[in-house]
Amino acid sequence: MTKFAIIAASLTVAASLLAPMATARAESKEPEKHADAPKAAEHGTITGIVISNEHNKLQVKDADGKTETYVPKWIGGAPKDGGGPDKEMAGKLEKVNVGDKVKIEWSFEEHRRILAITVVEKAGQGGLKDNAKDKEKHEHSEPRDK
Repeated sequence: MTKFAIIAASLTVAASLLAPMATARAESKEPEKHADAPKAAEHGTITGIVISNEHNKLQVKDADGKTETYVPKWIGGAPKDGGGPDKEMAGKLEKVNVGDKVKIEWSFEEHRRILAITVVEKAGQGGLKDNAKDKEKHEHSEPRDK
């Protein structure tokens, strides 16, 4: 066999091995998604404890211990065109404290977007903040004389 014949045979074998993968990839028009990523049409309601509230991002831990991040819906186009987070919702988020128990109605559009939020229980009524303050108070208290 000549070098040309060997190269041609090798290319034929390689093409026959790659053809099924190319066909499978062409048939699957959906891009690969992370298994935990919600579908674009997904929406829901969650009740949980706020564990972080910074820069229009609210992290909430549900009763099962799962933590998710929620943001206001995006209004308008690009930031250069005046687009940005929903200002009304951003104002509501400023009033939410870490430790508050909240109920959030959300929909998924690139992120979990907050459609409505209700504070079910303020942190001072048995939330995380009280527990942290109590722990700090006990750590700094003087031991009692017996």
